[in-house]
Amino acid sequence: MKVVNKIDFRLVIEPESVPFLSEDKERAEWQREEECLNLRDEIGRKILNIKSMRVEHDTEEFCSFCNERWDEHEVGYPRCCSEAFTEWKKEKLSQEQS
Repeated sequence: MKVVNKIDFRLVIEPESVPFLSEDKERAEWQREEECLNLRDEIGRKILNIKSMRVEHDTEEFCSFCNERWDEHEVGYPRCCSEAFTEWKKEKLSQEQS
């Protein structure tokens, strides 16, 4: 029977979700990261016995051509659209010739 032990405890604080101030994805991403960094700094000023604090993030992968979620075959080529496959094939050939 498998036994599961809880180890490496940490406190994760998620800021309240606020509407994005920008329609631009990169700008909105930056704004959300800044919000977390500011919260981290504010907590650090008020609580002294913290070993470390960092901002972590999840990622999502999507195709720059068709904007679908990134889906790779086990060999590594993209399955979402022909444009992505063509780009992957060009890069693969270029690497093989180097």
